[in-house]
Amino acid sequence: KGQVVTVLETGKRYTVISRVLIHEDLEDVQPQFAIKNARGVSFFWTNTFVQGKSPGAQKRGAVLEAKFHITMWLGVGKYLVNFVALNSDKSVYYDRRLDALEIEVTGGAGKVAVGSATNLDCEIEVNQPE
Repeated sequence: KGQVVTVLETGKRYTVISRVLIHEDLEDVQPQFAIKNARGVSFFWTNTFVQGKSPGAQKRGAVLEAKFHITMWLGVGKYLVNFVALNSDKSVYYDRRLDALEIEVTGGAGKVAVGSATNLDCEIEVNQPE
């Protein structure tokens, strides 16, 4: 708990933290977090506006912290994490940290095949014919 990790296990809970230093008074700023694969295909993104957690106006010098609590349901592989600070109508990007972090998702208990895009937490039941 509370440790920085870049190798994540599919099916486990994690917290992704974004901190935004505010350089000028802003009426609206929305931290955003996104994950894509190495080919640039977006697998997930959300922001405080989408989640209904808009932080409101921010004063110069403040550090806005957003914690994104997630369950890692991506498949085994390497991914890139983006962090963005923007306004709610997405017409102004205050900061974009594209490919800021590379993460690797492992298969955990061998329940997810390499090449699967997601982990659907599948349980298999086999009934043998009599």
